[in-house]
Amino acid sequence: HYENLTTNLWFLYEEDGKIDYREDMKIVCHASSNNTTLMTTDIELYKDGVLLAYKNLSATNYINADFPYYYVWNPVFDYVAGSNYTIKMYGFDKTLLEVRYLECIADTITRKNKLTIGVKDRAGGNLNNAYIYLEGWGSLPTGSAYYNAYEGLDNGEYRYKAFKSGYSGSGWFNVNLSDGDEIVWYTLTEDHTNKSSDRQQLDDSDLKGMFYPMIFFLLICILLGGFKHVIK
Repeated sequence: HYENLTTNLWFLYEEDGKIDYREDMKIVCHASSNNTTLMTTDIELYKDGVLLAYKNLSATNYINADFPYYYVWNPVFDYVAGSNYTIKMYGFDKTLLEVRYLECIADTITRKNKLTIGVKDRAGGNLNNAYIYLEGWGSLPTGSAYYNAYEGLDNGEYRYKAFKSGYSGSGWFNVNLSDGDEIVWYTLTEDHTNKSSDRQQLDDSDLKGMFYPMIFFLLICILLGGFKHVIK
């Protein structure tokens, strides 16, 4: 009866059966059939041969997935370097349908380090549409997000700062990367001074509009008075 069912199963981000311990643990589960009963599956996750977690999936899970029929399971565990992981998919009658193996490593050669820089205001709120400057990478916009992520960084110290219209920062900040991913934040302060200055400039222009005609009138009066004095 499983002839009408197609399945697949894999660890996201794995490469050639290996994964770096700093990657997020995500498992892609695929099942598709015109018989929804066959799409009822159990997914089991093992670490070093010991059951770590399991997930029961139905046709509804697969059909309503972000990418239909490909459900991404996010176990609430971190990878541990040096451990081996196994995932198994069983059918509704406990028939083994898929099995995958994974070796967890510390990849300091190809993956290197990942740095995520977020931007927030003094109240802790995320600020999107900002620009982040990472030394050696230049200035990059965050767009609709509030952060940028940089991968493949060598060990060492990096300087960073952020910009956003209407906000001011505190100059450069440093972060040291050493065989590990880092998440850092840059805080921007809303620039109330500039807003007050803008209002003051408007007020000044209004005052100029009021006093310039008066000064011009007084100047004419002085000239006329001097002209009458010359005639006399």
